[in-house]
Amino acid sequence: MRKRSKICSVPGCPEIVENSNGKCPHHRRKAQKAADKRTGRVRGSRWMVIRKQVLREQPFCRDGRVCSHRAMSAEVDHIVPLAFGGHPTDRSNLQGICHKCHVEKTREEQKLFAQMQGD
Repeated sequence: MRKRSKICSVPGCPEIVENSNGKCPHHRRKAQKAADKRTGRVRGSRWMVIRKQVLREQPFCRDGRVCSHRAMSAEVDHIVPLAFGGHPTDRSNLQGICHKCHVEKTREEQKLFAQMQGD
């Protein structure tokens, strides 16, 4: 069964989209840039250098909530999330983490953030 194509969710944009967030590539990039500016998130080659350093220094998962610190770090996590005011590149706010622990940590943070927004 084919997915139904939709029009970009941004008013006045006629572009056809086939993704779950409803925005065309142009508006998706624009929204991402605005979010990055709000949080100070760093991307591109600058982030890749930082990421490589963290993973080299912390080869095993520092979080351990799922893997009990036995898995190899595959991702770099902001200990204090950017949405909670964490610094995007301060090394004391970065940790090597395995994918499973990162997914669980993010899920818990999103629940907390939603609760904070609802209060």
